[in-house]
Amino acid sequence: METKKRMNNKTFRTISCAAIALMTAVGVGGTAAANVFSQSLDTYIGRGERKVTETDIPAENAIYYDQQFTDTNAVDGSVAFGASKARTITDEGEVLMKNNGILPLAKGTHVTPLGYRYVDPVYGGTGSGNVDSSKDYIVTPEEGLGEYFSINTTIVNLMKKTTPKELTSDGLADAKGAESGKGFTGATTSILEQDPAVYESEAASMKDTTAIVFIGRVGGEGGNLQTTAYADGTAHELELTDLERDTLAFAKKNCAGVVVILNTSNVMEVGELMEGELEADAILWVGGPGATGFGSMGAILCGDVNPSGRTADIWDADLDVNPATANFAPDRTYTNTTDTVAATNYTGLYFIEFEEGIYTGYRYFETAADLGQMDYDKAVVFPFGYGLSYTTFEQSLKDVKEDGNLVTVTVEVKNTGSVDGKEVVQLYHTAPYTDLDQKYEIEKATKNLLAFDKVFVKAGSSETVTLVFNKEDMASYCDTYKNDDGSIGCWMLEEGDYTITLGKNSHDAWETHDIQIPQTIWYSGDNLRQSDRDAQSAMDEEGTVLNYPAAAEANPDAAYVSVHNRFQDATDYMHEEAALLTRADWKNTQPTAPQAKALSEERLNRLIHFDLENDPVLGNSSSLISTDVQPVSKQDNGLTLSDMRGLSFYDGTWDLLLNQLDYDSEEVTNLLFNSAFTTGPISAIGKPATVDHDGPQGWGMTGAEGGPETCAYPTEVVVASTWNTELAYEYGEAIGQEALVIGFTGWYGPGLNTHRSAFNGRNFEYYSEDALLAGKMAAACISGASDQGVISYVKHFVMDDYEGPTTCLTVWLTEQALRENYLKSYEIAFKEARMKIRYIADSEGTVKEKVMRGATGVMAAVNTIGSDWCFSSYELQTNLLRGEWGFQGAVTTDMFLRCTEAATDMTLRSGTDLKMWFVPTMADDITSATARTAYRRAIKDVCFAYANSNLMQGAAPGSSVTYGTAPWVYMLIAIDTLLAAGIVALIVAMLKRKEQA
Repeated sequence: METKKRMNNKTFRTISCAAIALMTAVGVGGTAAANVFSQSLDTYIGRGERKVTETDIPAENAIYYDQQFTDTNAVDGSVAFGASKARTITDEGEVLMKNNGILPLAKGTHVTPLGYRYVDPVYGGTGSGNVDSSKDYIVTPEEGLGEYFSINTTIVNLMKKTTPKELTSDGLADAKGAESGKGFTGATTSILEQDPAVYESEAASMKDTTAIVFIGRVGGEGGNLQTTAYADGTAHELELTDLERDTLAFAKKNCAGVVVILNTSNVMEVGELMEGELEADAILWVGGPGATGFGSMGAILCGDVNPSGRTADIWDADLDVNPATANFAPDRTYTNTTDTVAATNYTGLYFIEFEEGIYTGYRYFETAADLGQMDYDKAVVFPFGYGLSYTTFEQSLKDVKEDGNLVTVTVEVKNTGSVDGKEVVQLYHTAPYTDLDQKYEIEKATKNLLAFDKVFVKAGSSETVTLVFNKEDMASYCDTYKNDDGSIGCWMLEEGDYTITLGKNSHDAWETHDIQIPQTIWYSGDNLRQSDRDAQSAMDEEGTVLNYPAAAEANPDAAYVSVHNRFQDATDYMHEEAALLTRADWKNTQPTAPQAKALSEERLNRLIHFDLENDPVLGNSSSLISTDVQPVSKQDNGLTLSDMRGLSFYDGTWDLLLNQLDYDSEEVTNLLFNSAFTTGPISAIGKPATVDHDGPQGWGMTGAEGGPETCAYPTEVVVASTWNTELAYEYGEAIGQEALVIGFTGWYGPGLNTHRSAFNGRNFEYYSEDALLAGKMAAACISGASDQGVISYVKHFVMDDYEGPTTCLTVWLTEQALRENYLKSYEIAFKEARMKIRYIADSEGTVKEKVMRGATGVMAAVNTIGSDWCFSSYELQTNLLRGEWGFQGAVTTDMFLRCTEAATDMTLRSGTDLKMWFVPTMADDITSATARTAYRRAIKDVCFAYANSNLMQGAAPGSSVTYGTAPWVYMLIAIDTLLAAGIVALIVAMLKRKEQA
């Protein structure tokens, strides 16, 4: 008995010691982890109460933004406001693609919904675009239809209780569960659909009803849509499957009419729906509708809303024929890089060669058709800029006036139908293509969007629309022209006749007009395009551009920066390693899939090695940015960040503020190297920590539990399909109002990459295949957000048009294609976005307002342009972005997975300011004069952006902003206290047992 007792005591001690060790590990480890991820916890759980020190200036003078809401609720709070703006976007962004007269349906019509996407719709994209559809304010397809029509519940109940089939490359089987995304690794590529055979027993219930057939696809961050065949013979993920065809056939057989709802942000092959056995009576594209789009769907179907959306992409009949497809998938690795580790999640360097050049989307199809190389009607289902209405319009050119570089076009829009409606006015240009272009290897598409607007016109009435553009907007980029200063490349406006087309869409025209350019203009050296000169110029407080470089405020010798090739190596590679599509030999230069190949040792070395000391651009010696002079530090000048609001980027006061920095402080390295979803505080200059967040459909906090909640907006392609920049501005405004309520400042959005291929998983978070449409929409959105104090980190700068191995993807293309198709959207957004800010101008508290450039944030892409990594490219982040375009603000990396030699050092020296990462990491060199000079510049960039943001709300000059203890800290203390109490109790119990023994 005694032996058993001793054994029990021994067992008790063993278990108790193990429990004590475990609780100690949990407590210590949890506390350590919480400290490491403290800034992320502030973002997702919430931080402490904001505290602002008082000054002699009344606090009410420092209320710079009109916060309209006090909470986030979806009834009358910020989420409700966001949803109201989202609804106006989906009302105008959903596109009626086909209508044989069946629409609008009379209210009360008996409808039969069919298709898996009715019960499990696509609201957005996976990853950061994920939408929690459980919230009451999010409209489901059932609610959208049920508000206006009588739903066939017999069939709906069958769908809800039936297990759908899951189609993969390997077979067709019962789905194991609801389709789900895979976080940040892309959406699942399986396709779910009900077998229509399950409806057979209740087919009689469908008689005389209108079928509403839902077909959809999911895009996702981290992976592309499947480009290879499925088990049923479906060629790829964007083609209709056999089950979808069977569903359509069943609907046509048993219903009085068929309306198809396309619930996809990616273009699909839908030619079968236009004619033949599966022809639908009507097709409505709803894209990724977010919270409100299915409400708009119901309102459009019944005619309460007259559709006015227009396609933001061309809809190909056969996506395999699209010129981008040949160089899209599968992932291709250079043969000599299979052991190369450039990023922590991949081995090898992958590559894409943009052989199609400028001929993407409608530019390819319109050019091919005009050259007689394509039957357009067979190749294209819906042109770019296409959409139907319930009324009819006529447009005519009333006047075209030329005033130097400026062209003003007046268009009359008549509503010749019986329903009020909105109409999109589209101008395109066609440039001459001559021997000069062939000599300089300049490519020109036959149609290029030049300007657009949207107008509301009452039935039977007319409205006048004025569109303004510059002749230089019709210029092409020549990447072979040799400039007088020895550089290569510039913009060129060739002499000749330019056709201006008033288009119904990219293919069909209302009317044309010719403009003559009397002589060829090379925008070389000091002869900048006016938009480049304006971007680099100073502005007065009203936003008027002044006739001198902004940098001249600090340096009288500052000159305008010329525009020339920044990525010569990428252009050279395309001429050496790839075939380029050209109008000079269209038939014989069509893109083809690249063969297996090795990357040259010189280029490979450039991509994976960085000589911290001797690099000719970014090293500590013999480079453009090297210095032996340590920056001034640790001065006591009595300034805080709140003093800097409203000051010019080049005001001398910035030097006084930056002289207060302590480069030995962990705060400096924490700010620069640990900035995922936040920027850290720097007490020496009174900069508080910020909460920033990702979200291609708003702030991405839909359905957040225990943290702030935000609205789920429609996908960006839906926004673009409104062709309405005013709505884009209101979208940004709603983003800003949500930010004021929840305490967010930096928004990782909007996305501005190009829809090069329909298979890109991330097309949902980008606007369009057209750079001008995307750029104009983004400029308006950024302006709306910045007017409310939000910093828009426009992403992913640049060429992030392919999901998958992006962090080690090398992208090769000519400088002409780069500038005309991929940089242009960013260029327009950065040049045109504006913000109005209020600031306190003097010690008396006088409040003034000024106009500043509205784009103050950029998220740099993780891929390359040629042999330059985007977020560590001095040419991209400094010479082009800050030099040519005059950008002033903060550049952050995307998630920093790069692990090449001295990658962090290279990045911070390139002109990028913040390393997006969750845990403290360090550069190899943090003490040299060159490194600290780069850090000083980066901190200035960050502080300039945040000084003119909502971070300063309520902070008068001289104030400091701090935050109290965060709620999660109290939670951590409580957990640690409980663990400590448990440890003490076990120790006491062990001691008592020992005494008893």
